[in-house]
Amino acid sequence: MFYREALAAMVEDAIAAKLRGELTGLPSGAVTCMSLLASPDTLGGRDALGSSSGRPLRAAFVVPDHAIEKDHAMSAVKPLEAVARDRAGKGAARAVRRQGQVPAVIYGGGQAPQSIAIDLIRTRTLIYAGGFKTTVFEINAGGKKTRAIPRDFQLDPVSGVPLHVDFLRIVAGQTVTVAVPVHFLNEEAAPGIKKTGGTLNIVHHTLELTVAPDQIPEAIEVDLTGREVGDVIHVSDIKIPAGTYTGDAGEPVANIVPPTVLGAEVEAEEAALAEAQSAESSEEKAEAEAEAGESKDEEKSDKE
Repeated sequence: MFYREALAAMVEDAIAAKLRGELTGLPSGAVTCMSLLASPDTLGGRDALGSSSGRPLRAAFVVPDHAIEKDHAMSAVKPLEAVARDRAGKGAARAVRRQGQVPAVIYGGGQAPQSIAIDLIRTRTLIYAGGFKTTVFEINAGGKKTRAIPRDFQLDPVSGVPLHVDFLRIVAGQTVTVAVPVHFLNEEAAPGIKKTGGTLNIVHHTLELTVAPDQIPEAIEVDLTGREVGDVIHVSDIKIPAGTYTGDAGEPVANIVPPTVLGAEVEAEEAALAEAQSAESSEEKAEAEAEAGESKDEEKSDKE
């Protein structure tokens, strides 16, 4: 029940953030949560979502079409409310979590680390919305505003609840290295996929860029228009919106493979698995027959 309500709150918070202009696209996690929370009768958003107790959990929401349009501008600075913490350590962190908050720390910039606490639902929404580690936040802790970017976060391995967040303080002239997601566009305009039936084989889902914090792109777009089977897309073929790629420009990002390649591999794996299972069954059958023969010989010896 708790997780159901928390998921609903996360989705509503994400949609509200989208409508305020803080999110540039409806998170895929929100769509997943809507599917999980809604019954077949309410999946279209016509009725209220129901809880297991029969009480309405939360009012259903309708997202306008313009709210899910994709924007490829640079990541905007997002506000994040926080509470300054005067205690650190495991005990203090557990106490923060019991209050529905997530312990966090802001470090770097030649200043002493600052311990803070941020809202659990807000943090979870931001993490699962995607792009969390490429977003610059203006953190307001007790009236003191600090610009920082998430460098790492920890999730509970069972529930997926955020346990801790590390923020890197941003100073003038600084650059950061971030993993920016790669988005592949216009698959329907790629003859190798649409007509030939090829498959897009993605080698890198993200690319690491060294870039100024205020110029971090939301995504790196790869246009597949005109791509044929056998085409290989390298980093050098991609227009990097900002910053510098940290790896080899000749490294492949994706390629289009013929449908028979993957099919043959799957068939070969299935054939090998079937052969191994058949051999194992034959061995087990032979062992069973041998044991049965030994039992009969023993019975015959006992009678004699």
